[in-house]
Amino acid sequence: MDIVSSASRVRRLRRGGFSLIETLVASAILLIGIVALASSAVMAMHLRKTQALKMLAAEALDQEMAAVQATPFTDIRAQHDGRGFAIFAEGKVNAALNALTNDADGLPGNITVTAPAPFNDFNRLVDVTVRVEWQGTNGPQALRRTIRLSRAGGGA
Repeated sequence: MDIVSSASRVRRLRRGGFSLIETLVASAILLIGIVALASSAVMAMHLRKTQALKMLAAEALDQEMAAVQATPFTDIRAQHDGRGFAIFAEGKVNAALNALTNDADGLPGNITVTAPAPFNDFNRLVDVTVRVEWQGTNGPQALRRTIRLSRAGGGA
């Protein structure tokens, strides 16, 4: 009778649920899954913010390029060479991009006008480089565009 009652007791215990070890292992697996999901969400949010800042910098480059191209050729160098600019998000008062710590003027944007070799003649041909360099969350970030502009009939 002892053998029968202990055997039925063992069967009842086995049918009764999970052991403590099974519960701990399942909890650990669940916790690892939750941490992985949270980490993925944080990474996605970080990438979305980085992409938004890059888009903002690209829009600023386009605006500055348009401003340079709208300037009369003879005034490009005087009005734009060495000029820095800040970048603001639409509807915001504070600058959206922070300049690099060693930036001379403290502005993330900069325009450089040079006369390309071999001509080196600012009256005929200029290269205009518009750069945006900012301190991102993962370190320095930069975008740059260069165009070459010429005076119509400058060879005459």
